[in-house]
Amino acid sequence: MKKTVTLSGIFLFLYFAMSSNLTAQVSIAEINTAVAENFDSLAATGSDLIFTDNITLAGWYTTRGFYSAGSGTATGGTNYSFGTSSSSSERALGSVVTAGSGIIRYGIRLKNNTGMMISSLDIEYTGEQWRNGGNTTAQALSFEYRQAAEVTDLTTGTYTAVPALNFTSLINTSTGSSLNGNLSANRTMRTASVSVNVPFGEEIMLRWTDIDNSGTDHGLAIDDLIITPRATPTAAGVDVSGRVRTASGRGIRNARILVEGGDLAWPIIVMTNSFGYYRVEGLAAGQSYIVTVESKRFGFASPVRVVNAGDGVAGLDFVSVP
Repeated sequence: MKKTVTLSGIFLFLYFAMSSNLTAQVSIAEINTAVAENFDSLAATGSDLIFTDNITLAGWYTTRGFYSAGSGTATGGTNYSFGTSSSSSERALGSVVTAGSGIIRYGIRLKNNTGMMISSLDIEYTGEQWRNGGNTTAQALSFEYRQAAEVTDLTTGTYTAVPALNFTSLINTSTGSSLNGNLSANRTMRTASVSVNVPFGEEIMLRWTDIDNSGTDHGLAIDDLIITPRATPTAAGVDVSGRVRTASGRGIRNARILVEGGDLAWPIIVMTNSFGYYRVEGLAAGQSYIVTVESKRFGFASPVRVVNAGDGVAGLDFVSVP
């Protein structure tokens, strides 16, 4: 049978595909597992290239909307993919600001998919200077963050400054020139542990702001960004474990175990393994918790249990309805 594809169907497909890309974010999937970006996928040649939020770099946004590739010789106000030459794939994301460009901001949008509250982010990156603008006054890329249920741009809402993660220009002389940002004299590492409280399912935006300074501006950039989420461990750290299975004893994989109550500000969610086993770690001894099982394929006569963690609970099994 021949199928007919209408133009309206194509437009709807493209609309939803583009909408999905434009509103997406980088997933923080596990506590203590880093998210990294080295910017090496940026173009090494070209000018006035379109920077599409979350497409040019997954999860990355910029207020400028354009960028150019260069080695620090250009003075136009825009975002830059800095590198030593057009043949170098080692890139850094940066900016030069002018009165015409106005303030330039760029940053990464992250979503907490860990199943836990993120209590801090260990952030490190290398600040690189690719141009001395001929200005004897030091200039900076300022670091800030904002957390909310959803953060869809770089300007809405209130951002919190973290001065320890600002990058300040290293070369500030009266003679303008390009610089090799990969040389040790022109780069420095910035690192800090930032206390946050990002609930499971919510988002945080990290941004760098380059303002229009008095006089000509330097070319500053960020590279080799590493973000590691942390969670505050509970006091006792006892475990609740068991198995989700059928009445015949076959393990049910990918069943969802949700633990809430007790001292938890937000639920903990884990999935069963290929044999139906699960383990929830780091619960506080003596606390009472509600443990719920969910499965797309199976139902349960007793899907909800209330347990007291005590010194830990083992063998908390859930059996599906035949």
